[in-house]
Amino acid sequence: MSRLYKIWTHAFKVNFLFIIAYASLFSSVKAQQVIEKQDIHTFEKSQYEKVDFFADASPMTKEKCDGVIYISEGENFYKRILPIQGMVNVKWFGAKGNGDKNDKGTDDTQAVKKAIEVLSRIYKGYPLSGGNVYAGFTLYFPAGKYIVSETIKLPNGITLRGESVVSTIIHAKTPKILFTNIQGFGKNGIEQIASENVTVEHITLTQGGIELQQATGSLIKDVRIMNLSGKGTDTGIIIRLSVNLKIENVKIFGSSGVGIHYEDAAGTGPSTTTTLDRIWVAHCKTGMLVDGKTGGSHGIFSSKIYNSIFEYNDIGLEFKGNVENFSVRDSHFEQNRKNTILISGRAKIFFENNWTDKGGITIQSNTDKNSKIFLKEDGMPVDNLSSINNIFYQQK
Repeated sequence: MSRLYKIWTHAFKVNFLFIIAYASLFSSVKAQQVIEKQDIHTFEKSQYEKVDFFADASPMTKEKCDGVIYISEGENFYKRILPIQGMVNVKWFGAKGNGDKNDKGTDDTQAVKKAIEVLSRIYKGYPLSGGNVYAGFTLYFPAGKYIVSETIKLPNGITLRGESVVSTIIHAKTPKILFTNIQGFGKNGIEQIASENVTVEHITLTQGGIELQQATGSLIKDVRIMNLSGKGTDTGIIIRLSVNLKIENVKIFGSSGVGIHYEDAAGTGPSTTTTLDRIWVAHCKTGMLVDGKTGGSHGIFSSKIYNSIFEYNDIGLEFKGNVENFSVRDSHFEQNRKNTILISGRAKIFFENNWTDKGGITIQSNTDKNSKIFLKEDGMPVDNLSSINNIFYQQK
């Protein structure tokens, strides 16, 4: 074997060993970029990755650490690696969800508020031509009953998600609105500031409902609301000045007031393009009230109810004030004690393929010549139409 070959072989071995050593060192350094910690509340193992910058691209400081998503170890900073991007377990912030069948348990109000406060800082919206785009986040409630004693304010882009409508319950300690998107008042002290793109899904609410105002692009889906009583807190869902709001597969049982109150209010424009699909409202004083009360250019426009059930209420469905281009289709009305459908004010409503067992449509105190009620292939016979104190105008 030549001397030159031996030298080349030796050099190759040295280089190869150097590469292995370098790779091992690099791997060791790389491993330190991710650490594992045990959650102090859920005892699950979570991984954190080393970061130098906060979510808004500003340099990390200890003041920006919240102890849940961002933490510090010595001089280093780490961010929790979420199993599902943007979804955070409310129990990481100390919520217990240990309410019992008698509604006794830990008050989780402060844990829920802390979670929303921290996540709102991390997942801020950012400006874009044509308006704001909201980054958004999901606050996840695992199975359990969570006791809440205050009304919780929902920020832009939030999704409240339970494990399922059967297993996740949020209970108001005393009757009150549980969730609102109204953040407060503007500088003039009159105009209210409200968030948009709010979603509530897969949750049961007891002894408290939801209030949404100007909640553009929002969604309530797979939600059950029960046991509503008390002045001002006996309504399952309150909707005002909504645009492109969807309510799907929602059950509201047992209210001394109104199951769903869809109302116009003084503001920047009418309430419009709200869709209610597969809602079930029972055992309420009024199942649903559609109140376009302000009149003029305001009112409730271009909205619809599909595939829904109104039963065992005093009044099944009531329309008041200025309501235009509203449709009710493929819905079921049963055992509503006083009125199945009650209409007053200026109304342009289209009914198609609905069924009722008794008491059809009652139109009362309506003197507006622009009102129009359309019935098509409807299960409410003509003798179920009642007219009280109305003036009818001949169509020209």
